[in-house]
Amino acid sequence: MPYFAKWLYARERILAEAGVFTAAELASPNGPMTPFKLPAGFKPATPAEVVAFLSTDASEVVETDVAPQFAVGDSVRAKNEHPAGHTRMPRYVRGREGSIVKRHGAHRFQDELPPGVDIGPQQLYTVAFHSRSLWGRRGHANDTIHVDLWEYHLERA
Repeated sequence: MPYFAKWLYARERILAEAGVFTAAELASPNGPMTPFKLPAGFKPATPAEVVAFLSTDASEVVETDVAPQFAVGDSVRAKNEHPAGHTRMPRYVRGREGSIVKRHGAHRFQDELPPGVDIGPQQLYTVAFHSRSLWGRRGHANDTIHVDLWEYHLERA
């Protein structure tokens, strides 16, 4: 299943399970729709509440006692791994060297892991990759690509 199709499928499933629409309605979007019943006590957000929500920090930063393995300026290599499930590490950086340009603190790890496996929070870094280290001579000499990667994805270069 293509990457974005997975996202769409997950959202469709969540909305169908919540009763927003039925499987039949999804299969026939031009057909009749069942009226949606709002949950008891539901009160829509006001415009001011929406602005306040969008203005808050909704990051996944978490507290941890685990010290970061890397610092700004360190040379790193993205691990050349190809997991079966979802990963936030783009294929084009796997096995490539870059350097840490920012540490964002510990975050909830968002890759798909095998059932029962929990690696806990991971330090999140922005890693700069020179375009030529990714695409050879096709990369522009002045371009740098920044990718956010968890410590789990990195090793020392």
